Amino acid sequence: MSSWNSREAMTMGRDRILQICALAWDTLLQARRRWVLISLFILATLVLAFYAFAVSVERGGVDSEQLKVTFPFAHLASEMSPESFAHGMVMFVLGTNTFLGLFFFILAFAGFIPESIQKGSADLLLSKPVPRWLVISVKMVSISLIASLIASYFFFGALVIVWAKSGYFAGEMIPAFLLSILLFQPMVPLMALVGVASRSTPLAVVASIGAYIISALAFGAKRVDFSFTYEWIGGMMKGLYYGFPQLVGMQQSILAKVGEGRSSFETEPFIQSMILCAVYFALAIIIFQRKDYTS
Repeated sequence: MSSWNSREAMTMGRDRILQICALAWDTLLQARRRWVLISLFILATLVLAFYAFAVSVERGGVDSEQLKVTFPFAHLASEMSPESFAHGMVMFVLGTNTFLGLFFFILAFAGFIPESIQKGSADLLLSKPVPRWLVISVKMVSISLIASLIASYFFFGALVIVWAKSGYFAGEMIPAFLLSILLFQPMVPLMALVGVASRSTPLAVVASIGAYIISALAFGAKRVDFSFTYEWIGGMMKGLYYGFPQLVGMQQSILAKVGEGRSSFETEPFIQSMILCAVYFALAIIIFQRKDYTS
């Protein structure tokens, strides 16, 4: 009896792994059909090429330990240490990944889940003997992994270019990059939540960008301690601050840690955003479990 149960458990485990692989592969094919992978790869490569050719670096000058850095497009030149040059360039890349990358991420991936549950696509996807919670979970995880791989290509490509130019490998910036990956995580379940509730890509895009704008307004209000004349305004801003991911707070913490060389940084935006990430994730699964997408 125990042997039969063991074989049954192994069969179920193997089937579950195959289901996960099939769903992940379907998401990857979806990214290929939407030209997301190739578009973001080309965009990142073009930016890296600009970094590589827009800055000219020569060793020597007044001080043999310094680098002579020239920006031909702006007709600017200065001398700096290899470390300063590497930090400045990687900081610029990290800022690009942290700010512009967030919007490219939203535009590229907001439509994945709404597209998967449109009439026709939902009939095919949900007709398979796969639990609904697994479908939405693997979709979200796959989106996060694809976005993280593209961001990693961009960041580490820049790190190598800067290393080749200056001879200094800014490995101390890697933890800040890993923290910037967390910035994208609350957006995935938020887009999924709006997607499964509405099946609308435009609404998922608007809701995601709106969450960023609200986080910026709430973060600004928090900086002045919600000191409003009318208490209801302060209460509303507090609700916005704690009800949405602290995207701007996360951005500020990451860049402040790198730019100012802080050994520690504010953890509250990350903790709160990850809690909300779990809440959005749970709500998306609950709605997806109960809603009919095949009629």
